[in-house]
Amino acid sequence: MLHKASCPDVPDFYAHKVVKWRWIIYPWAVIEDLTAFLQEAKQPIKNVAAFAKRLQEQHGLHMPKSTLQDALDLSRKAPHQHP
Repeated sequence: MLHKASCPDVPDFYAHKVVKWRWIIYPWAVIEDLTAFLQEAKQPIKNVAAFAKRLQEQHGLHMPKSTLQDALDLSRKAPHQHP
C-alpha cells in the first residue's frame, strides 16, 4: 500500500511513502485512467499512434498498443464529456 505525502490523511500502515507527486496507475484501473486522459484532451485523439505520442510527451508514459486501442474503443462508445 502506498501513502502519498500530498494526501492530508495518513494511513495507520503503509509500505511506501510517495514524497514527490506522481500519477500512479493501478493495474485494475488502467483503462479508466486512459479514457480520462482521452476525455481531457483539448483535441480529439483519433488513433493509437497519436495517443501513444501524447502520453509519452505529456506524462512520460509508455503503454502497450493493444491497451491504448482498448481505451480508444471504449471512449468512442461512451458519451464525450468535453467542456
